[in-house]
Amino acid sequence: MSGLDDFRKKFPQYNDVSDANLTNSLYSKHYSDMPRAEFDKKMGVDDVSKEVASMRQGSALKRGARGAGASLQNLGYGVTGIFSDLTPEQQQTVNVNKRFLDEDTAGFVGGLATDVASFALPGGAALKVARALPAAMKLAKAAPLLAPLAGNAALDAGLAAAYAPEDRGEAALSGAAGSVIGQGLARGAGRVLGGLVNPSDYGKKLMEQGIQPTIGQAADTNSILGRGVRKAEEIMGSVPVVGGLVNNARQRATNEFVEKAVERAIPPNGTPVGAPSREAFQDLTKQFNKAYSVLDDLEFNPDKKFEESIVDTIYNPDFVSTTEQRKFIENFVGKHFFNQFRNKTEQGGAYISGKALKEFDSKIGERLRDLSRDGSVEAAGQRRILTQIDKELTNFRNRQITPELAENLKSTDTAYANYKRVLRAGSYIGAEDGNFTPAMLQRAVKASARTQDDFARGEALMQDLSDPGQILKNKVPNSGTADRIALISALAGLATNPIGTVGALIGGGATAAGLYSRPVQKALLGGYGKQKAMQDALRRYSPYAGDLGASFISE
Repeated sequence: MSGLDDFRKKFPQYNDVSDANLTNSLYSKHYSDMPRAEFDKKMGVDDVSKEVASMRQGSALKRGARGAGASLQNLGYGVTGIFSDLTPEQQQTVNVNKRFLDEDTAGFVGGLATDVASFALPGGAALKVARALPAAMKLAKAAPLLAPLAGNAALDAGLAAAYAPEDRGEAALSGAAGSVIGQGLARGAGRVLGGLVNPSDYGKKLMEQGIQPTIGQAADTNSILGRGVRKAEEIMGSVPVVGGLVNNARQRATNEFVEKAVERAIPPNGTPVGAPSREAFQDLTKQFNKAYSVLDDLEFNPDKKFEESIVDTIYNPDFVSTTEQRKFIENFVGKHFFNQFRNKTEQGGAYISGKALKEFDSKIGERLRDLSRDGSVEAAGQRRILTQIDKELTNFRNRQITPELAENLKSTDTAYANYKRVLRAGSYIGAEDGNFTPAMLQRAVKASARTQDDFARGEALMQDLSDPGQILKNKVPNSGTADRIALISALAGLATNPIGTVGALIGGGATAAGLYSRPVQKALLGGYGKQKAMQDALRRYSPYAGDLGASFISE
């Protein structure tokens, strides 16, 4: 979102003010000491926006003339585009013209008049058509929902009127109505093919990662349709037979989610372990032991840079800590790191083994997990210090190994950090046999974040998965009322009309089975790559469908 969009969101009273007037006013009143180019960049004003703002200056007559010129220019480029690709400069001109015609009323009217006249209707018919256009424009004005269709509807109205000299007004209305119907059918078909339900941002992120939520889970609740779909699915979950299929689809999405989380916890060149379980976690532990075993036979020499970084970190004033805490950390590092150095010979050659290095890193991890359970200010300070020491330890290790091994261990470290989070999620009460829920993973991600600021900003490790996973939870608690009503209705139906009731249950179950299959759910949410392309194509060619509709109804 641009800076200008952010401003309008905070101050909606300026939504009716044009971009040009708003940016000029803000610049003159509050940012005049800043270079204008830098201000435009800060506010997200691109070159197209600036050119459009310039075209929107002046009287309505001047803007109408600009609209006429813009329409003719785009018509010319449209013909050019049939035979060759437009240059970037030509494409930008087309974009500027389109934006201007869309945003400026006077420009739109001028462009529309030019569109009608460009058909070169014989006998001065263009002037007669212009007199018939107000009827079509009134139709569009009376139905704001038809606004996207209004331009072509007005043009079709004019063409219909041109060929019906006996009653141009009626012909114009018929042409406009036929155009709206034709365009509406094309756009409606495009909407169905492109995905009947718009997914939320979280729904899109899950699908991008190969997790398929149901339409109710993924629906964008900022729309009436999305809220209705989600509520309907919650209710359907309580209907006999149908409810089982709906709930199975919702559980399938949860299973895919937790398996994706575990998949992130597999070290490079590791083997899949499937769903979370005790056996899966044991297998992963063995895989990480094997992955890190490459360090066991290595020797690491004393590093003055590391020693200095440890001292700087412990006594960094930004890491608020007491004298006792600093002393504790000094002793902790000394015991588990510096005291582990050995001499190869009596003459010197000190080193620390790769195995001891791994053990020190493991001790830091254990201490950080202990501190994460302590909400005190002192614990937070100590946690920040140890987190930085852990980073410095990784740098110390990587300075003394090959770049290839360092890159491999970096991927292993990330996978191991993910593993600790899914392992923590699988240890919570309610995680039967280690099988956790999206809510449990979110809790583990928050508890394991290096700082709570990271989690608040959405930057914690695995939060890109755990945050979207929250849509997989049921939003409406099931009180049991709907279940009881559905059961009573089913029993009553079986008593009065057993054959019809059984048939209805079987039919409803078959419909739900097809509707809630994974491929259909993905299609309903527009998850296939070609769907949006088909929708865009039908939207782009909807004016032609409008022409056909106008011709059919005007006959």
